[in-house]
Amino acid sequence: DIVINAARSGRAVVVLSAMQGTTDTLIAAAQAARDGDAVYSKSVFELGLRHTQCAKELVRDGGSYNVITEFIDTSVTELTDLLDGVRLLGELTDRTLDRLLSYGEMMSSRIFAAALTSSGIDCQWADSRELVRTDDHFGNATVNFPVTERLISEHINNSSAAVTVMPGFIGCDESGKVTTLGRGGSDYTAAIAAAAIDADVL
Repeated sequence: DIVINAARSGRAVVVLSAMQGTTDTLIAAAQAARDGDAVYSKSVFELGLRHTQCAKELVRDGGSYNVITEFIDTSVTELTDLLDGVRLLGELTDRTLDRLLSYGEMMSSRIFAAALTSSGIDCQWADSRELVRTDDHFGNATVNFPVTERLISEHINNSSAAVTVMPGFIGCDESGKVTTLGRGGSDYTAAIAAAAIDADVL
């Protein structure tokens, strides 16, 4: 409702963090996989169910719902494959953890964008991995502001959508590897986006 009301008075960019508890669940699953504890499989499965239930409640259009549930199922499969690899190696690098944690924001933002679209809002989803450019300090990456501000500004200004939804917390380094901006990174992403488009309100 907040976003719909905002869209009536002008264009808006919405930056989402992961659903409550998701990041902690993914960290715990990653640590369990590193330690050889297969409980991570159940954790990821339950995470998928939670996001699917959220999509069921919010996304009214059947076609959009099917697309979102397929995305969630694919995300769960990819997460499980990554965690299987961590378990086999017995090693959890910062780079791998960043990639694992990125799924929380990806799923929440995709669900929210679909919910807005199914409510009749002219909405686009923007991939922050293509817009927020960072160094390769995994876990607490430093943003390349000149490049990031240009990419975000061009993307938003070249779109006619009333609302742009993008995941917070994540970006990519110059080689295309997923990075995260540290805890509180979604608020940080929102501030970066607001500065890039010279927003009236953050």
